[in-house]
Amino acid sequence: MAVKLFVLLSVSLTVSLLRVWPVSGVALLLGALALCTLRPTRPAVQGLLTACCVVVPMFGYHLFTGNIAAAVVSALTFPTLIVWATLVSATTTVTQVMGLLERMLSRCGLRRYAARCALCVGITLRSIPIVHEVVQETIDVLRSRSVRPYPWRVFLPACIGVVRCALETGEAITARGLLDAPALSGGPILDDSPLHDSSAGTHGPTSNIDTN
Repeated sequence: MAVKLFVLLSVSLTVSLLRVWPVSGVALLLGALALCTLRPTRPAVQGLLTACCVVVPMFGYHLFTGNIAAAVVSALTFPTLIVWATLVSATTTVTQVMGLLERMLSRCGLRRYAARCALCVGITLRSIPIVHEVVQETIDVLRSRSVRPYPWRVFLPACIGVVRCALETGEAITARGLLDAPALSGGPILDDSPLHDSSAGTHGPTSNIDTN
């Protein structure tokens, strides 16, 4: 885990400080090849493509100002950072992140708060795919009732579903006494899956939410 973060930091600093297209191009090619060998999940690819869409206005702006070199560098640098970050997140589990954070805080003299901070970070990371699935379930419910899933119709039911998941998570943590645990690195507390894997289900379905 520490090695992967070091590599990500090194690549990010190199392409950001040098800002020359050969370096960014090589780093992008290597990251893309490594990511392809992992066979990333569909949500990971969708998130990667969505983030890379930011390159289009950046490229257009630099072309408009007549700075072709800056346009090429920006079009290569930003996707490079996204690809390498996706590569790290696709090969890193929540438990690994929690364990690394707990060890770092313990070595900094914050052993008393290390476990709780690691738990908070782990829950935050796992909540991202959960929120995505709640929103998708809400959209499916609306479509099953022949209702167009406009954003203003999805927002409130999705919020209710997310709050319900948060309450159930809090109750589970309290019931297990995880906040009083001296350490969390001894075993997985949350779903031990890659950060980009959204296959983990939510704590409860949203099909019973009133969407009218």
